[in-house]
Amino acid sequence: MPSKLEQKVFHYIEEHGMIRENDRVIAGVSGGADSLCLLFLLCRYRKRIDFSIEAVHVEHGIRGAESLADADFVEECCKKWGIRLHVRHLNIPKIAKREKLSEEEAGRKLRYEIFAEIAGQSGKTKIAVAHHRDDQAETLLANIARGTGLSGAGGMRPVNGSIIRPLLCCRRMEIEEYLLSRQMEWRQDATNEETDYTRNYLRNCILPRMTQRVNAQTIEHMASLAEDLQRVQDFIRHQAKQILDTTLVQREEGFGIGGGERITAGRENRELILNIPKLRQQEQILQETIIQLCLERVGCGRKDITRRHIRGILDLTLGQSGRRIMLPGGWRAKREFDRICIEQGCREMERKQLPKEECKEPSAHRQLQQTDVLLSVPGETTLPQKRGSLRLRRFENPHEIISPKMYTKWLNYDKISNDLHLRTRRAGDYLVINREGGRKKLKDYFVEEKIPRELRDDILVIAQGSEILWVIGGRINEAYKVEEGTKEILEIQIMEEVKWETISES
Repeated sequence: MPSKLEQKVFHYIEEHGMIRENDRVIAGVSGGADSLCLLFLLCRYRKRIDFSIEAVHVEHGIRGAESLADADFVEECCKKWGIRLHVRHLNIPKIAKREKLSEEEAGRKLRYEIFAEIAGQSGKTKIAVAHHRDDQAETLLANIARGTGLSGAGGMRPVNGSIIRPLLCCRRMEIEEYLLSRQMEWRQDATNEETDYTRNYLRNCILPRMTQRVNAQTIEHMASLAEDLQRVQDFIRHQAKQILDTTLVQREEGFGIGGGERITAGRENRELILNIPKLRQQEQILQETIIQLCLERVGCGRKDITRRHIRGILDLTLGQSGRRIMLPGGWRAKREFDRICIEQGCREMERKQLPKEECKEPSAHRQLQQTDVLLSVPGETTLPQKRGSLRLRRFENPHEIISPKMYTKWLNYDKISNDLHLRTRRAGDYLVINREGGRKKLKDYFVEEKIPRELRDDILVIAQGSEILWVIGGRINEAYKVEEGTKEILEIQIMEEVKWETISES
């Protein structure tokens, strides 16, 4: 007959679908009470359904002989219960110093990397860890203190991808009572009593005082609150995901010939673009959650993202175009007119806090700078990056109505007196924008058309000196439009069209 704790844990496993027939379960086992109980209960549960169990022990190289004794203890337990054991020896202090992490964070990071390595790619492999309700309360407090917002307040989940937490329904005292009732020993880690680590401080100082002075059920109430918040978060994320998928993410094509695609979510996950007016239409909690989802999609993970980062991105929606903020992991968010772009930024800028003007970043777009090709009439010219060709020919005005086409233009050849060049922009470039001869700087035209600054040097134009006759994919010079009385026409045709979604022809 299963004990009360066994019934509780087995029900919890089944309620959350943690383990199924023929699964492979890898348990993290330190030798402490929690992980030893986890491994033993998994062995007991295996009598209900058929699945395999393996154990992983990571020796951190922190406590010398005691740490090695822990590894020996775990090995003996696994032999007794017929469990295959994987042991890894690390030097966490050295690794933490090299990676500029705390020993606590370095140990956690490396443990999960080892779990993932041993688990491999099999979808039927589960990684079981021994977190319980006391750990949940610690996590909740730590996340609130770090400012992670609603997502962090939900704490740890029973199932998170391949990671399962069968003991998350139990208190630590229940676990120890269970082991004592079965006359089972476990290893004590002396460093758990030190308060240098954040979790130890919360476990040994904060939570005991709250339990004594505020409410004896503090830990249970906090763990229950985390579960409630998870349900709230799941609902909000579901709503936010629907909005994100249907209205907010924009996929952009290259700006002009040779502009190249800007990689967005769902492709290589390097850039994602949000429509500010549509984002601002949502309730604030949905705005914040949508931004969180965007950061996750591009690979800027949850762990280091705090409320400050989310609010910083929201502030960009109210600021001027060109403003940007740095995000953890070398990412950044910037405003481009009515859009927010979340993209890989400059790690050096984040680390040294340099002014953004000093951060020089490589860009695929820079390949087109300084393009300048003399055009022959008639003639055909290959476009940069083999994006097709540009064909020019001249003929007498057929006096027909000309249907406007984005990639075929007719210009008044009677007015063209100088050489024509296919090139990128230069200082002093201008367009004639009306019949009266009014001029507009090419730079101002790009600003009006909301072309991001970093893409303007890539857009190709047909120019006669500083006068732009055609911004390819955009408008033509008003002074060179075919009119009544035009004798000869210059036809300029792109032989392989490349979409420009953002430059209007008005």
